[in-house]
Amino acid sequence: MEIIDDGRDVRPKRNHQPFKAEWVKLPAMWINRLGQSKSVSTYKLAHRILGEAFKRNRVGGQIVLSRKVTGLPCSTTVRAAKELAKLGLIQIQQSGNKAIRVMNVILRE
Repeated sequence: MEIIDDGRDVRPKRNHQPFKAEWVKLPAMWINRLGQSKSVSTYKLAHRILGEAFKRNRVGGQIVLSRKVTGLPCSTTVRAAKELAKLGLIQIQQSGNKAIRVMNVILRE
């Protein structure tokens, strides 16, 4: 630790690691409704959305389904997000060619 002439302590900055969830809850309603889908991509996106929802409860902000977040091609993400919305699990919003935003994650009937 260094002492500056004015008497303040100077401590090295800590690098903050991004929030990473160890586990998330999978509601029974999601299990039942995802059973109606035959698409693996819809399952993958559903799991990523639940993980992001858990993260957003801790750090705040909106869920944006960018390629970086989903790890899926854009066309697949759009199709899977529309299917999740049709199943009544999420509410989405999209403006033009921008990434889809999840406005509401429905966890209970």
